[in-house]
Amino acid sequence: MCIRDRYMGILFKMIGAPKVKPYKRKLRRHNDAIISLYSPNGMQGTKLISGSADHTFRVWDLQKKKIKRKHQLVRPTPAELEKLKLEHEEELEEEEENNQEEDKTDPGLSSEMVEKLFKEVEGTNQGVSAFCFVGKTIFTGYEDGLISMFNLRTGERQKVYIGHKGRINALIATADQHLYSASNDCSIRVWSTQEGDCECIYKVTHPVSSINIQVKEDSLEMFAGLWDKSVKQIDLKEKTIISTWQGLSEAVRTICVTDKYVFVGGSDPVIKAWDRKTMKCKEYIGHQGWVYALKVLDNMLFSGADDKTVKVWDIESTKLLDELIGHENGVTSLEFANGELFSGSYDRSI
Repeated sequence: MCIRDRYMGILFKMIGAPKVKPYKRKLRRHNDAIISLYSPNGMQGTKLISGSADHTFRVWDLQKKKIKRKHQLVRPTPAELEKLKLEHEEELEEEEENNQEEDKTDPGLSSEMVEKLFKEVEGTNQGVSAFCFVGKTIFTGYEDGLISMFNLRTGERQKVYIGHKGRINALIATADQHLYSASNDCSIRVWSTQEGDCECIYKVTHPVSSINIQVKEDSLEMFAGLWDKSVKQIDLKEKTIISTWQGLSEAVRTICVTDKYVFVGGSDPVIKAWDRKTMKCKEYIGHQGWVYALKVLDNMLFSGADDKTVKVWDIESTKLLDELIGHENGVTSLEFANGELFSGSYDRSI
């Protein structure tokens, strides 16, 4: 779903109250849910990349609204995986010895919520669950904990990262050739993208559903959202957890961070924004389902949720500015490109 020039007026002029207007067009559907959308050149870029649970990615020419390139992402075969595990056997055994069994459920979560969370991630164990696009590279995470690196231009698999024992929920690659992965196995791992080695493991007591990294000249920080409703702030240079606080009243699903706020969405339909200096909280009330995607542009917050809508909020006043409808299932991802807002969904459309 995309909203074009109408939003350019709202984004930069903010004249008058915005009105709901139907989307202009849909891009051709994938064969399964849209997991991720990415614009390599930002808001004005004319290229969009979509990653789907159908094990494919597509590169779109947004001026022509056509697929420029698409590739099927091929997992290692069971025999290839077994060989790779044998190569990493010593390393994996050492990790297993150091791993302490921890309670994976929070008594603060209702049994119904826990059941729904686990039901959501059940699958073939080989399904794609996360994407990360950087430069000429794609990283994919799978339900069984496997991570693969592919060439964006050719679709060729270049490397495999083995270590996680649960579904990969989020991946972030940084310019210093590191990959950060968040998993249902209650850990966050830091990988060397070139060597394929795991350099650091942050172990927590609950599945990690979302991560966001803030890179500055003198700091490198991560914000992680967990199933136990908490948000953790991690100093990646010092390799220490700086702070932990309850971000929502239910499991955290997505995090978006700016210089001023940490925006948190999840199984609680109320989105919260935490002031990074004062820790005062703003609430954005209006969604009727789980919140899966958050995006900030200027003074506005965009949110996509299980209620099939994209909502637009004024960040400071928390006022609901607009509601965008058109999807037939939950909205999973948001991205700005070509002067437009694009949304991906479980209904397989963009």
